[in-house]
Amino acid sequence: MKLSDLILKIGDDKVRFQILQNALSGISLGKEGDSKVTFFTNAITPSDIMQNKGKVGLVVWIPREEWEKVAKDI
Repeated sequence: MKLSDLILKIGDDKVRFQILQNALSGISLGKEGDSKVTFFTNAITPSDIMQNKGKVGLVVWIPREEWEKVAKDI
């Protein structure tokens, strides 16, 4: 399924996004070469996660040059 299909099924008015770089609290390089990213959000709480409720978060990565073309309109 494409992201656009998912948004159409859920409803555009129910989908929100957060710009990850604006919410970063830390980033570090792991032993295997992967980046560990931590960030702040008000979309969920620790209690939501522990009780398996609340919202579900998805991270979407797009090319920076494409983002820069659309970000000015946000």
